[in-house]
This record gives sequence, C-alpha cells and structure tokens, in this order.
Amino acid sequence: MESVSDNPAHSGDPGSASRWAAAGLPADAVPDGAIAATCGRVRLLATALQPGRAARQARTVLAGMLRGAGLDEAAVFDATLAVGELAGNAERHARPPYELRAFLVAGVPVWCEVIDGDPDLTAVTAALRRPLAGDDEVLREGGRGLPLVRRLAEGHCRAYPATPSCTGTPGKAVGFALPTPSGVRHGGPPYPVPQARLS
Repeated sequence: MESVSDNPAHSGDPGSASRWAAAGLPADAVPDGAIAATCGRVRLLATALQPGRAARQARTVLAGMLRGAGLDEAAVFDATLAVGELAGNAERHARPPYELRAFLVAGVPVWCEVIDGDPDLTAVTAALRRPLAGDDEVLREGGRGLPLVRRLAEGHCRAYPATPSCTGTPGKAVGFALPTPSGVRHGGPPYPVPQARLS
C-alpha cells in the first residue's frame, strides 16, 4: 500500500488546487478546510459541513465533482438529491460535526458518505432494512428519505461506524454508491482509506 498524504485545500500548498481540479472539483468551489488524502488508487475528498447549510453545501460540492467526471445532468440530479437528503437527515436527527466524504477510484467518484457526530446506528439501519416500497410510498413526506436514497443508489446504501475527521470521536456514516460513467456502482466504500483529520 502506498503512503498516505493529507492535503488541505487551502493550506498555501501550490499543488493543492491542481489536486482538487484533477478530482473534478474546481479549486474555487472547494470549501475552506477541505482535505484530500490518497491511499493507492483510492482518493478521499472530505469537507466539514456547516450546521444550517449542510444539505446545500453537500449538494454543491458533489455536483461539481460529478459534472467534472462527465456525468449527465440526470445522474447529477439523483446523486445531489440523495446527498442532500442524507445531510438534511444528519442535521435533523443527529448532532454535529457533519462531514461530506467522497471516494474516487482511478479519478472517478464512486462512493459518497455523510458523517455525523452521533454513533447510534439503530434508526438508520432499521430504515435501510425496510423493503423498498412503490413510488407513491417512497415519495410520501416523513420517514421516506433513506428508502429514497437507497432507490436512487440502486440499492447500494449503507450505514456504518465512522469517525468525524475534526473530532476523532465515534460517529456514524451513511453512504451510497455514486453513478459512474461506466454505469457500474460500488457496493460499499472502497476501503481501506485512512481516517484523515480536518484541521
């Protein structure tokens, strides 16, 4: 396994902007404090999400990445709807800190997760175990967000323990497979990827 490098996007490192641009996200769209870490062919891009703006911020960052990877607008819409739902759920049902992580394999975004500071997986895993319902059931208000994310990710949505980078304390991640130009979706995050810390 190759060594890991942590690259704060706004650290004054002259190469950091080009690393983010190579990942499909323009440097001017990278939020302050964002990091990039590499382990082999897997690249982790992570940014803290601000309470009160987490859903909008997550949608903006992910849309830039997916457009940069050449995905069509329908795929970008579905993925940003999913990540907005996860970030909104984190704000409504969990506690800060909130974090968005995207994993790229060979430069292609393949997995996205929203991390929060609440380690309790009980409600999330129960919701993900429910059978997928019909369209009318999924689109009803209240309690239908995770089944909607699972449907948009073609069944590839998982919840698991994770550690927010900025605190190092236990939390959880809810992640989903991103659409790719090849049409192939990952069944889970492309681990092992190190837990990089946001400063």
